[in-house]
Amino acid sequence: MLVRGGELKELSVEGNMTNLLILRFLMPISVVCFIVYYLSEKRSLIILFFLLILMLITACPTGISRNTTAGLYIPVLLTCFAIFKRRNFFILSFLFAILILFPLLNQFRTFNSDDGLSFTPDFSMFIEGHFDSYPNFALIINSEIVTYGIQLLGVLFFWIPRSIWPGKPISSGIFLSEKANLNFENISVNYFAEGYLNFGFVGLFIFLVILAFTLARIDKIYWRYTVQYKSNFFNVIYLICLGMLFFVLRGDLMSSFAYTLGMLFSSIFVFKFVKK
Repeated sequence: MLVRGGELKELSVEGNMTNLLILRFLMPISVVCFIVYYLSEKRSLIILFFLLILMLITACPTGISRNTTAGLYIPVLLTCFAIFKRRNFFILSFLFAILILFPLLNQFRTFNSDDGLSFTPDFSMFIEGHFDSYPNFALIINSEIVTYGIQLLGVLFFWIPRSIWPGKPISSGIFLSEKANLNFENISVNYFAEGYLNFGFVGLFIFLVILAFTLARIDKIYWRYTVQYKSNFFNVIYLICLGMLFFVLRGDLMSSFAYTLGMLFSSIFVFKFVKK
């Protein structure tokens, strides 16, 4: 739970539905609770501190993937520290995360107490597979891999167990690795590549239009109606979607879509519970 791999590797979650329930719905609840309570008009520092500890334990940055960490904790940073909403500071923070924080978190994938942790920038990551998103996009186009919507069906119906749907599409990263006969399956397929992978260049255009329209619509609602009400439900949804956008753009779409829906359902659950 606290460390992804190595000698302190967390126990794997058996069963697809159990994994879906814990990682996509239950784990984000602590993050949503912290954000909602922080934005409430009346809050106790003791309760806030308790929720902070609970969040760091159940969704520990060293125990989850880096893109999930970004998706969960960007809303937290934007909620707690107004300075992160400044354009230049956010850009500098993003560079710091890429050069320092993400390499540090990557060490927990194969953590070993004998090796220790390194806090110095590791520029060797630029010649490794950490930035494979757009090369994989180029590989898909060059190989002319088009599934005519089959991968999209897997995204929309990710919640159906394979015991019921044995032929359910696998995630696009694994799908591409099999198609390209790669030895490593944990590769990324970004949002734009998903568009081409489903419907070719037409799909790429459709995915771009959907993304632009959705983001513009959400932004318009947020800045026009909800920015003045900190505890507004849509305010929380906006911050969560902003964080998960990094995950969605990086891909793959099946995983990011499942996590995003899990976060949204967690938010609805928390707000329903608070109202009671």
